[in-house]
This record gives sequence, C-alpha cells and structure tokens, in this order.
Amino acid sequence: MSNIRCEMIRDLLPLYADHVISDVTRDEIDKHLQGCSECRRIYDAQIKNLTLPLLKDDIKKEEDGIRTIQHKLRKEKRNIVLIMTALFTAIILTFYFLGVRGFAASSDDIQYDCIIAESDTGATLTINFRDVNNKSIAFTAEADAENGLYKLILREAPLFKDGRDHFGYAITMDNKQIEDPSADSTIQLIFKDKTETLSWKKIYNDPDSIHYFP
Repeated sequence: MSNIRCEMIRDLLPLYADHVISDVTRDEIDKHLQGCSECRRIYDAQIKNLTLPLLKDDIKKEEDGIRTIQHKLRKEKRNIVLIMTALFTAIILTFYFLGVRGFAASSDDIQYDCIIAESDTGATLTINFRDVNNKSIAFTAEADAENGLYKLILREAPLFKDGRDHFGYAITMDNKQIEDPSADSTIQLIFKDKTETLSWKKIYNDPDSIHYFP
C-alpha cells in the first residue's frame, strides 16, 4: 500500500469507527487494515484513546443523573413527611383546644349565680355556671386556700355539645372563719373580656348582692 492510500485511510478511520461510511468504503478499509499493521495500530489507538473515554464520560453523566434523581426523591419524601407531621400536629392541637381545653369564654356567654348552704360547722358557697350557647364549659381552677384566693378561668369547648353546659364550684368556710372579720375568700372569675371579683363574706352576708340566672 502507498503512503497516500494510508493517509486517506487514516483520514477515514474516525468515520469508520462511528459507522457513518458506505458499505463499499467499509469493505475497502477492512481489507486495508488486514494488510497494513501501521494503520491497524493507529486505528486501535484511536478506539482506545477516544471511544473509551467518551464511554466513561457518558457513564459518569448517567450516574450523576441517577444520584440527582435519588436526592430529589429523598428530599420530596422528607418534605411529605414534614407536611404530614405538621397536619397531624395541627389536627391534634385543634381537637385539644376546641374539644378539651376550649377557648376563653366571653362574659356574655357564661351566666352564674351563687348559693349559700349552711351547716352546723360552717357554710358553703357554690357558684353555678351555665353556658347560654349550650356548649361545653371548660375551666381551670387555681386555688390558694391559705391566702383565700381562688381563680376560675372560664372557657368554652365548641367542638362538643355533650350537655355539660353547666357546672358548680364550691368554697367552704368554717364557723371560726365566718366569725373572724379579717377572714375572707376572694374568687376571681376570669373571662375573655373581663375579670369579675367576688367576696365570699359579702355574698354570705348579703346574698342579694350577686345576680342570679334569669
């Protein structure tokens, strides 16, 4: 083979490697490579140095793409878990505040009256509450009996209408406390819009000083 023919063959080797030549030309190059060791060496070197690195790059790109997709899927899964957790927490809190703890009640919604019941050892003041909306009443009682201070924080639980729209809270004083002018118990009724302060002794001595249910 002549050098010119070898040069022509070598120019066609990239096309030969990519299978973008005619069958006639491919047959000619096949015959030439079988008989020309130098062109065969050059062809083998091109295949090793060009085709394989390109293949490695393609594999790396595919692996990077798979890792990117996996990362996105993990992130989306984590976001879904966070969203579901937030929704579950919101539902639990809604149930707790509406159904169990309730929201602060307005003084227009809660009516109350007071009843004194005397015994041989003393007297008991019972404050009765009623929700005009027929909703369940939820309340917290903070009692400091030693200092004679009672706080009733009044709330409504609108999620439930189970008939518990009324309740009573009782405070007892014995005869010794009743006879002691300095002894008294203060009751604070804490509503959403105001706080009413009641005196146990004042109600005991003047029951008409407190309003009653209509």
